[in-house]
Amino acid sequence: MSKSFWDDLITAGSIIGGAWIAAEIIKAFSKKVTIYRCPRCYVVINKNAARCHNCGACLNW
Repeated sequence: MSKSFWDDLITAGSIIGGAWIAAEIIKAFSKKVTIYRCPRCYVVINKNAARCHNCGACLNW
């Protein structure tokens, strides 16, 4: 095994490790948004809405 093989291996590991760390940082600071949908027509609704504004389904929270 030549020295350039080990250098290439270390470089590849550094790139993969850096990408993993960047992904973890982004995941840690990302805002998690919950989207609520009507169970009958699947339109997006507001949390705690009494009825679906699209189909009129009664929503029990």
